Amino acid sequence: MNMRFTLLAVLLLLFSCQQIPAINEKSEPSHIRRAEPSNFGVHEHRAKTFPQHYILEGRYTNKTVSLTFDDGPSHHTIALLKILKKHRIHATFFMLGDQMQQYPDIVTQVLNDGHEIANHSWDHDDMLNYPNLDEFWRQQINKQRKISQSISGKTPLLFRPPFGRISDQQVQFLAERNIKTIIWSIDTQDWNEKTNSVTNLVSSATEFMHPEAIILMHDGGGNRKNTINALDNIISHYLANNYTFVTVSTLLNTPAYENDLINE
Repeated sequence: MNMRFTLLAVLLLLFSCQQIPAINEKSEPSHIRRAEPSNFGVHEHRAKTFPQHYILEGRYTNKTVSLTFDDGPSHHTIALLKILKKHRIHATFFMLGDQMQQYPDIVTQVLNDGHEIANHSWDHDDMLNYPNLDEFWRQQINKQRKISQSISGKTPLLFRPPFGRISDQQVQFLAERNIKTIIWSIDTQDWNEKTNSVTNLVSSATEFMHPEAIILMHDGGGNRKNTINALDNIISHYLANNYTFVTVSTLLNTPAYENDLINE
């Protein structure tokens, strides 16, 4: 009897396993899992907690994507601008305040070429080092905003924390000031000098291509030669698959600067 019951249990288990539908990974709304396997749960949970102010990607409906560049401006930015101009597409540059101060002419060129500038803190410190919200605002967020306003006349409403690290309290604090925290859904990992060959960068940027992706790249913070050499192929791959490139504010249909908010 025991053997009969055991056999029946095994058969039922096998049958039930056959009824479980296969998971279609392409239907997943977010690809942060592939970008940062150790932190995707934190990002996705926070995106659900702050759906209007903590953004990983768009609504996953239109074949539009946003190229974003962090840690600039730098002398590498000029080469990237030439490639973007060649393809007649616009991107969003998350700029550091101390770099803007060093390269004001490049800030101006980025804007003159039709691109968007956004806030990436003053000096790329870890935002979790600022549990005091007044210090967080004064030393990192508003300090960058002031130099941006001084150079360009624009005060960004889009912020990306260095390393993608930020607290819930900081996200809420920014949200109360109409500032959205922008993360990403595709990480090219061009920051990783051990693996950032041109081939790997193109693969990382295109392997999980999806509608309304926000793509993370860098125009500062290190040697960006491979980023520059990979960008043309990355853009061409998306265009060949009928994708359109837009700025983050266009992708999300949200104001990029305080002036835009006032004029709404």
